[in-house]
Amino acid sequence: LCATREFYPSASSCREILPLDRHDSKGMMPGLRHGKRRGDMRAAKLTMVLLVSVGVTGLASDFLMEGVDTERTGWVRDERVFTPANVGTTTLLWTLKLDSKPRAMHNLFAPLVAERVTTPEGPRELAVVAGVSDDLWGIDIATGREIWHRRFDSTLTSEGRTDDTLCPGGQTAVPVVAQTSPGVYTIYAVSWDGRLRQLNLADGTDTAQPELFIPGGGKPYALNLQNGVIYTATAQGCGGLTNAFYSFDLATRVVGAFIPAGGGLWGRRGASVDAQGRVFLGTGDAMFD
Repeated sequence: LCATREFYPSASSCREILPLDRHDSKGMMPGLRHGKRRGDMRAAKLTMVLLVSVGVTGLASDFLMEGVDTERTGWVRDERVFTPANVGTTTLLWTLKLDSKPRAMHNLFAPLVAERVTTPEGPRELAVVAGVSDDLWGIDIATGREIWHRRFDSTLTSEGRTDDTLCPGGQTAVPVVAQTSPGVYTIYAVSWDGRLRQLNLADGTDTAQPELFIPGGGKPYALNLQNGVIYTATAQGCGGLTNAFYSFDLATRVVGAFIPAGGGLWGRRGASVDAQGRVFLGTGDAMFD
């Protein structure tokens, strides 16, 4: 990926700059590339670690979007479990194979986590994991149990190429999760056909009908959500689309689009939004070299 300059055009070493939220071509989570993979190539692995030496097994903080917050800082401010003194004592708690079909060098994306989700079994800490082939899973954090799985239907007539690293097709935008009422969380995701999906995190059921958000067949980046508006951007001209920035107002169901001058829109974390409601995106270098 570094050789394609997709993520860091000035990078000279993949080893030094590979972000912690990236995944390898086998769908393994960061830091687990030394592990052996067995069985069907579609079986991607999700792994959970746990602090044991300090006796801490409590619930963690919410992690509801790529980059943690709307500013995309990556800072989990409320985290109180891990410290410099105990982080070296983590140990493997469970692993879970997910039937995820890879596309090019893409497979699973980083999990999002909600701390206290109301379920028929009581409050649970749940994770939602997105797969590039239009999949979503709900995972019980305590047990490592898959509690639901959705594979989105599509309005596209063709699956497209699966060997194009820059334009793999499929679900390329990490979803965003929002707490809509105490214990109730809604997942917002964009499937490859460009429709916005809204699901209940507790059971994976639809909370609203899918609605067209962006043109289908493109490559949207991670979703952001602030004040009832969802943001994303499409990049690299995938699907023949013009690179553009999009917004979807959940209250009015109005879509906005902005096409900047210059090169493509870059950054897998997508748009960032500051406290004043200003939205930021990086653009590429105009004429492609």
